[in-house]
Amino acid sequence: MNKLRVYPVIFAAVITLLTFAALHFPQKNSVPGPKDILQTWETSNNAFRVRVREYEDPSSIWLPRYLFEFASTTVGSDEWREIITDVADNDVPIPRDRVRFVNERVGYVFFRRKFAATSDGGLSWAVWDVSEHVPEWECCNQAFIEDVVIAADGTGTMRLKARFNHLNSTKLYTRNFGLQWSNE
Repeated sequence: MNKLRVYPVIFAAVITLLTFAALHFPQKNSVPGPKDILQTWETSNNAFRVRVREYEDPSSIWLPRYLFEFASTTVGSDEWREIITDVADNDVPIPRDRVRFVNERVGYVFFRRKFAATSDGGLSWAVWDVSEHVPEWECCNQAFIEDVVIAADGTGTMRLKARFNHLNSTKLYTRNFGLQWSNE
């Protein structure tokens, strides 16, 4: 084959790959703004509020993805702090049943693979990610948090439901408001 014909083909292939990479991988400035909010829901007890917002993921090129941002603030304040953000492949209703208050100081939220709890009235939140703590976690095999129950004394259970793999449903236990989870 003639070398002069090969160079344009290689050049075109490199340009195509660079263009794909630039479009496919999210840029640091691709953060959703207020105009991108698809839905919002808010709830509270007498001490703190939790808000959930859904955004269309601006970094998604081929298939739509949706970001769900959970944030909190104390009652009477409008200074919201992000608790967790996770992504869903489908435009689902805001998961209102995933925001729970135990009492005026204790509350927790969970969505897909992330859990967060507060024991100081929403001033600080401890976040726990299934993908970082469950040994059976594998790429592209997502275990989802199916349910969480936390009592006022800090004890509780988390039920994980496997998806896309052959893991059995797993039940985890906590004694410290979900800061750590174990199989016993």
